[in-house]
Formats: sequence, structure tokens, C-alpha cells
Amino acid sequence: MRSGMVALLLAAACNGGTPPSQAPPPAHRVEQSAPLAAPAVGQDTKAFADPGGRNPPLPADNPVWDWDAKGFVSDPRWYGEHTWADVRMRVAGHITAAGRDLARVYASTGQWQQAADAYSDLARRLDAIPVPASGTAHEITIALSKAAHRDQDLLGQIARGQVEDPGTTDLSGLRARYLALALRHDAGDPDSAEQARALQAALRPLLSPDDSLNIDAFHDFDDRHQLRIRLTQAYLDGLDPIGLDERWDYWRPTETRRQALLIGLAASHLGGDDWTARVSAALVGDPPQLDHSSALTWPSQLAHALHDPDQAADFTVDGLGRLPTGDSLIDTGGWPGPAAIGTLERLGLD
Repeated sequence: MRSGMVALLLAAACNGGTPPSQAPPPAHRVEQSAPLAAPAVGQDTKAFADPGGRNPPLPADNPVWDWDAKGFVSDPRWYGEHTWADVRMRVAGHITAAGRDLARVYASTGQWQQAADAYSDLARRLDAIPVPASGTAHEITIALSKAAHRDQDLLGQIARGQVEDPGTTDLSGLRARYLALALRHDAGDPDSAEQARALQAALRPLLSPDDSLNIDAFHDFDDRHQLRIRLTQAYLDGLDPIGLDERWDYWRPTETRRQALLIGLAASHLGGDDWTARVSAALVGDPPQLDHSSALTWPSQLAHALHDPDQAADFTVDGLGRLPTGDSLIDTGGWPGPAAIGTLERLGLD
């Protein structure tokens, strides 16, 4: 997924690009190269006629849409946000997507230390972004940074040949627990059946999707912001730090269940209970043969072959006619975010 972005990152890595650990820090100062503000819009516009509501109508025409900015505009609303902190939050998300893809390109080929270095570089870039003391931008940017640090540490442990069990029951903690067993398996330790079954038992509570993470489960803008925070946290918790397999379209809470099933199925091959029937009842696809590869990569290999039914392309009138969110990474790249909000006065579904 996001193959074009990955190709660019690979080209940079393979053609003398700056190594991740030596990349320059991000620049925060932007030169002014355009008028300070867009032309005024008439008061009769209905774009914000329903402030705080669920479906504010977008007008059929708006003079500002024809304005050529010719560069940077010193107004966060031009970028679809109310504050610069929220704009930086969006930028942090895109930096994270690119940085994680690069790290996982390394990890998927067994270059564990290079992957750890790429996560370290991502964490440093995110830590350099100013964040407010509270609010949505604070919560999401801090969550992105913590997850990058978490996976930097995890990949560093894999590179050193010993993963510590963090002792937590969230999905990222249980994944680390699996990777610790996988390292022991790869080193020739056959005595992991009891631990594999215990891991599977810990995964079972995650097999029921959280209805509060439904991307349509919000009433107004304020509620939508809170949902965005919860979706981001769930997304980061379930991410595979090794394999490049993510969704097109919106991220859905069923992804947490899918990842838990994949880890549980991989644990079956470490001596745990057979999860084949459990996985077949929830996912579609044929599991690949895993016998002659590192157990560290088994969940990632399974992810490429086994998918939720809701990952299949499903073209409907509602889907084709609904509004985009304004962030194509959410609309098409599997990034976490609430469903689009608003209606169209012209060319809408009605």
C-alpha cells in the first residue's frame, strides 16, 4: 500500500540518501510567499451555517475557491483547520505514515537495526513539533510520538536478540510478547507451548470490535474530535511494526480484531492451540506456509493473505457520493479518522 510513497523512500535509501539516523531536523520557519489572507467571502455563504452540528451544508459556489494562493497562506483555515496546532497535527500524521513505511521496508527484509534507526528518526522529528498543552492536537501528536518511541525500542530489542515482555494487555504489548516467543523459537528453544496458549488467552478479549470506535459514532464536531483521538490510539496500538500491510479506504476498528487473530494464529505454530477455525470464521483468504521463515515475520506474512470482509472493494452510491474528509490519507490510505462530515448543496447524494 502507498506503493508510490514507499518507492520514493526506497529510492532515497538506495541512492545515497541521508541515513535515517543522520537526517536533518525538521524546519519550523516558513517564508511568506503569498497574500496574508484569502479574499473575503460573502456573508450569505452557508458553509458554516450549522456550527458544531453534524451535517453543515457546503455551498454550491464560494469565491475563495477560485483564488490562486501561489504559496504559503498565513491562515490555518486555508488548510482546513482552526489553529496552527491542528495543521501541525495533520503534518505529524503524514510524517508518521512516511516514516513508518520506511522503517517497515527495513524490517520486512530483516534489517532490524536500520528499522530501529528509522523509528528513532521518526520519533525525533515528531518530538520537534510544537504541541499545545491540551486538546486534540496535543493528544494525537503525543500519541504518534510515543508509538514511534515504542517501536524504536522494540526493533532495537529485536536487533539485540532479546525482546522484553512489557507485561501489558493492550495489543502492542501482546505483540511484543509474541515477538519474544518468536525470537526464542528462532534460536531453537522448543519449549513455548504453554506461553503461546497463555498469549492466545490474553488475545481473546480483543476479538470483539469496540463499537465506540465506529467511524460514524459522533454527534457533533466536539464529539468528532474525541473520536479522532480514540481512533488514533487504537490504530497505533494495533500497528504491525514489521510488515507493510494496511488498509485502503478508512481505518476500521475491525483491524484490531484482525491483528489479534493474526498473532493468535502465528502463536498456533509456536505450540499454541489451533486457531485455524477461529480465523476462518472471521477472515477471508488462504494462510501461507510459514515453516521455513523467521517466526518474527509470521504475523506479517499472514496479514498479506488474510483480510476482513470489509476490506474488499464495495462500490455503493453512498460510498461514491459521500464527501471526502479533506485528508486523502484518511479517505484512501487507511489512516484513522472519523467519517466525513457535511452535505453538498450541489452534486450531493440527494
